[in-house]
Amino acid sequence: AQAPLVVHLDDAQWCDVDGARLLTHLLTPPDVPPLLLVCSYRDDEVDAHAGLVALLEGLQRHEGVNVRALPLEGLSDAESQALAEELLPEGLRRQASDIALGARGNPFLVTLAAAWSAASESTPSPARSALDVDEVLRRRAALLPRHEQDFLEVVCLAGHAVHLDLLQRVCGARDATPAVRRLQTLRWLRTSRLRSDALVAYHDRVGNAIRAGLTPERRVHWHRAYVRALEEHPTPNPEYLTQHLLGAGEPRRAGRAARDAAEAASAALAFDRAVDLFDTAL
Repeated sequence: AQAPLVVHLDDAQWCDVDGARLLTHLLTPPDVPPLLLVCSYRDDEVDAHAGLVALLEGLQRHEGVNVRALPLEGLSDAESQALAEELLPEGLRRQASDIALGARGNPFLVTLAAAWSAASESTPSPARSALDVDEVLRRRAALLPRHEQDFLEVVCLAGHAVHLDLLQRVCGARDATPAVRRLQTLRWLRTSRLRSDALVAYHDRVGNAIRAGLTPERRVHWHRAYVRALEEHPTPNPEYLTQHLLGAGEPRRAGRAARDAAEAASAALAFDRAVDLFDTAL
């Protein structure tokens, strides 16, 4: 870059080791570009993501790179409770403290839980306890029309961004566009930041809650539907195919797909990912 440049890497906990090494190499002296790199990530998930560990260690290793950590705290219990009280109808404001405990400082979850309480007019328990936000999410999802629940389950189970065409083939739907737009409006789904033509859960907490609520039979059903839909494509993504074959209970076929995915990763110079996939193939 010939002029100062700012790059924001959101959800940096999802970067892989190969990407982290490439980024730190670009920022290695002596030819460091005039760049401000802003990485946002969940500090409670650092140890669980090797790519993020590699990125942070790589940046801190070089003396020419000025690394600053700026913790972004969530809302306090008092602030969460005040927000909930503002959002709740007057007759339900006694639930604000329970909502604040369950949301753990996340304003999105405070808003979501308050909306659910207002819509359901549920009665709080006499004892003060944290609201189970995941259960709130699942109960709200259960009120959606059946076909919208299907679309939501399929996207949340995927573990990767889902193109609209793939979503329709997995669910056997002709046109999911109106339902998807409604799910986006209701903040169940959003477009991927990496691919504007693909869908992901609106928030990781949404994806985790819906996924955790699926029965084993329902998971297998959707994984098998993914396998059928992917194999209809002339060039299916072998890594996606590996994941869904494993979920469908077909380890031998998953091994073959993993080998293909590993070779593709190696050809793309993603060597650490290739090693993981070869390990899966074995």
